[in-house]
Amino acid sequence: MGSRDSRVDAYIATAAPFARPILAYLRSAIHGGCPAVVETIKWGHPHFERKGALCSMAAFKAHCVFELRDGKVAGAAGGEAGKAMLRLGRITRMSDLPKDTELKALVKKVAAANASGVESARGASPGGPPPIAVPDDSGTPHDDSAVSVERNTPQN
Repeated sequence: MGSRDSRVDAYIATAAPFARPILAYLRSAIHGGCPAVVETIKWGHPHFERKGALCSMAAFKAHCVFELRDGKVAGAAGGEAGKAMLRLGRITRMSDLPKDTELKALVKKVAAANASGVESARGASPGGPPPIAVPDDSGTPHDDSAVSVERNTPQN
């Protein structure tokens, strides 16, 4: 079973009045699409996870934003599909949001992709960047140091 984070409750409660119903609607749809979702706060905004990142939402002075982890998997929903994130653009009123069933289906699709290990449009990140190759110079000493010392020694 998923979990609700009291910090997300507080985030919604302190958002601008126009944003509260939008954030509550998004939160409800996210839990409806993936009942096992776990809420958290990252970078000061609510994020939702299930075997990886699912989506996030944020409220600002005059608009809200909602991003699904993977536009390639989620497909179009009035947002920018085929990118690392599906963004619904500037949300300023409830009518800017997709229907509840459509939003739940998108969340469910991304959750299923996370569970099956589908790579996002951004690419896999299997634990960070690849190691840097360092050449093996151990057999050849550098004689540049003697020249540098000689060049920098004051002449009396």
